[in-house]
Amino acid sequence: MKIQIAGTGCAKCGRLAQNVQSAVSELKLDCTVEKVEDMDQIVALGVMTTPALVVDGNVVSSGKVLSKEEIVKLLNPQLEGCGCGSGCCCGAMTAESSAPESGSCSCNCGGAIKKILTVLLLLFALVSIAYVVYREVAGKESVAAAQAPAAVAQKADPLTVYYFHGAKRCMTCNKIEELTRQAVAGKFAKELADGSVVFASVNVEDKDNEHFIRDFDLTVRSVVMSKNGKFEKFDEVWSLVGDPAKFTAYIQDGAVKMMEEK
Repeated sequence: MKIQIAGTGCAKCGRLAQNVQSAVSELKLDCTVEKVEDMDQIVALGVMTTPALVVDGNVVSSGKVLSKEEIVKLLNPQLEGCGCGSGCCCGAMTAESSAPESGSCSCNCGGAIKKILTVLLLLFALVSIAYVVYREVAGKESVAAAQAPAAVAQKADPLTVYYFHGAKRCMTCNKIEELTRQAVAGKFAKELADGSVVFASVNVEDKDNEHFIRDFDLTVRSVVMSKNGKFEKFDEVWSLVGDPAKFTAYIQDGAVKMMEEK
């Protein structure tokens, strides 16, 4: 059995990893436990929101911190039927079997769930592709505006709020960008209009943008603010994305501080 904890290294991801280890120890399972923190790998696993728990390639939970007891039930089918959560059988007889086998499940819920998940993932992939195309077009326009010379009343040294992302994007990535854009627009509408504040969504996988990785010492796709040759990274957006109010305050307070520094 292979167990993967998908997350960006936030506090919730850490708690989920601890609970997984406790459940594995209690069940004395022969398995491998792996943390997956790279966003490209997380997207490839089919994870939509983090933290997520993936067992043998199947996403069994996402967007929440499961307790040790919940994980035990997921990892040990004998405790709660077949483990599918529907209470369908566990030892139920089929047309091919006249008697139940201890510890085994003859239902086809696993296959049905896999089919449903496959369809959902395909739909998610199609929606994501459409969204990426839209964002890429909007992002290139934003980058062009951020990098353009003093034109259209743009200030010589504006506060530039960057959102850095890759070509593959999950729902959490898109949510972070949207919340950042709203936070900046909500407090700095006048500054955005006169060019003293600029918002830019940048795909760092484009060759023309790879220098940002070196310029800002990027280790995760995140928010960075730059002004007067100084910059600050706002990596806590990953842990605050589930709380829009705290997220907005985090971005707005950081922007105000950057603008006040000489």
